[in-house]
Amino acid sequence: MTEQSEIEAEKSPFNWTVIFFTSLFLGLISIDRFYTRKKISGVIKLLTLGGSGKWWLIDLLIIATTLCLLSREAAGAVGSRSSTMERRGAQ
Repeated sequence: MTEQSEIEAEKSPFNWTVIFFTSLFLGLISIDRFYTRKKISGVIKLLTLGGSGKWWLIDLLIIATTLCLLSREAAGAVGSRSSTMERRGAQ
């Protein structure tokens, strides 16, 4: 995940746990896209039944990765990019 997408994920008004379970159970009919207010891609995903499952799986993996990274940061397991660079410089 890029630094820009991490910042966007942290600023997101949506609950990533809700998005994950919505995508897991209702992602093939694109309820997750409509929940996140992505109407155009939601309609396309709905008409293709989640891209025959491929789009659904990719979305699920991206959401799960984002959720894991955010929970790690909340727990303090993942430091900021600058602290990582400082540790590398100290070695």
